[in-house]
Amino acid sequence: MVTTPTITAAIKTSAIHQLNPHFLFNAFNTIRALIYEDKDKAAEAVTQLSEIFRVQLQTNLRQKVTLNEDWNLAQKYLAIEQMRLEERLQIKIEIDESCLVQKLPTLTLLTLVENAVKHGIAPNQDVGYLAISATHNESGYWQLKIINSVGSRKANKSNGTGLSNIKQRLQLMFSDRAAITWQLSDNQFCVIMQLPWRKQ
Repeated sequence: MVTTPTITAAIKTSAIHQLNPHFLFNAFNTIRALIYEDKDKAAEAVTQLSEIFRVQLQTNLRQKVTLNEDWNLAQKYLAIEQMRLEERLQIKIEIDESCLVQKLPTLTLLTLVENAVKHGIAPNQDVGYLAISATHNESGYWQLKIINSVGSRKANKSNGTGLSNIKQRLQLMFSDRAAITWQLSDNQFCVIMQLPWRKQ
């Protein structure tokens, strides 16, 4: 049996992009606490969580989305984590509007954001930060950058599966025209993606 690259990508997407059990556990605990403190926020959290489920169930039907679509989903994830972590999660967004219509593999941004919160910010009691930027340069590419703080305490060490999966999916989608690099320093983790600019 021959497995085509598209089918292989769909299988990997289905296997990798499942809601992290820790995220679900934390989300349900957050919702439970909010029911007694702020019913409107609890309802909002349920809405955000159900939307994430809905998109993930449709992942195999759409292998690529616009940055705008991926960012909208990532915002729902961050909204739930913000309710849980409160001031410990500081977010800075600088997305050039012209980049919002550009395409990338489905759930790419959500994967990167989830990794940032899980491995860099959540394990630490100090205030952490997450910075997301998207810019267009004149060389025919646009750049997506995700930077997160890394405190003294770390969650279970990432095995890099999410990043490796994104790298493979970028190769399938753009061949050699796209690249992803990442670097860990003493106090932050940085992921940079260079993607070909497509005129609409």
